Amino acid sequence: TVFVFTSLLLVWARSKRPESDLRVQLYFDQLRGRYMATGEKSMRPNDKVYNAVLLSKKTNKDGYGASQILKFMYDDYLSFNNPFAKPDRKVFHNVMIAWKESDDRNAYLRIEELLQQMQVEHNSRGWDTMPNQASYLIPLKALAKLGTPWAAERAENVLNFMNNAGLRPDAYCYGIVVHAWSQCNPADAVRAQKVVDDMLHRYDLGERHLLPHLYCYGNLLKAWQRSSLPEAGHRAYDAWKLMFERHNAN
Repeated sequence: TVFVFTSLLLVWARSKRPESDLRVQLYFDQLRGRYMATGEKSMRPNDKVYNAVLLSKKTNKDGYGASQILKFMYDDYLSFNNPFAKPDRKVFHNVMIAWKESDDRNAYLRIEELLQQMQVEHNSRGWDTMPNQASYLIPLKALAKLGTPWAAERAENVLNFMNNAGLRPDAYCYGIVVHAWSQCNPADAVRAQKVVDDMLHRYDLGERHLLPHLYCYGNLLKAWQRSSLPEAGHRAYDAWKLMFERHNAN
């Protein structure tokens, strides 16, 4: 039954063995094949089955494989009327995380497409896929991994979009953008500083969820440490001093 297959899938998905993903794919294909061939409801994949397979894809950093599972869910729900296969926000998040963890250079583009797909499905079909703050945290992390000025600029644009859309990015989101700038050209420490300054300004205006923490300051200090600007040492000292002043004030 699907219960037995679910248990088997979860055991392998959570294991650390190198063949785990192949095993998960094998058992999933067996279950899905039997259901497609016989139509037996006792063999119909449910949300636990699909999430177990997605867990394996996420663990093994297989963005392409995760996207294939999402396609299977679409087919199962729309063509075979399986109510347990309807993708939701959690499913999309797992697929996006699998892409983020992958080494694919186009991972961010795949994540951006999935974000747009979430919005479309929510608007057109009424699915529970409306992107939230956690949805945008995934592309922010993916962009920060790239370490290029383009990626840092894009990450800052995502952060601004979140603010304009009322998604209330927290200090951790800001810290990721600062981290993205800290990995770029030495002169880009100025951009990292502007992000922190904007966060502090918003906090002082009453956005209490933007309470600065060590992750933000640490990335800012790293940006100034790598900077080639003449004032880098003084700016790093100012950031270090501000960190203590803010801590004592709170």
